Amino acid sequence: SQTQYIESNFGTISSIKPLQEEASTRRYFLIHSAKGKYVVCLDDIVNLDFISLSKFLEKSNIHVPHVHSHNIDLGITTM
Repeated sequence: SQTQYIESNFGTISSIKPLQEEASTRRYFLIHSAKGKYVVCLDDIVNLDFISLSKFLEKSNIHVPHVHSHNIDLGITTM
């Protein structure tokens, strides 16, 4: 269902590359899809503080990863 969520928002996935692992439950992947390249974070809990802070800093013209979407039930944040 995580793949279905990503493809419904960003188009068919053509490749998935795991990125460097952290010492936490978070896992990051670089995906290429029909609509472009995205970083996907999978975790047990979506970090809503990160999303809020990212949006705040972005509005202040500070370069941060743009959060395209998130799904709390699936533990997905896409940047």
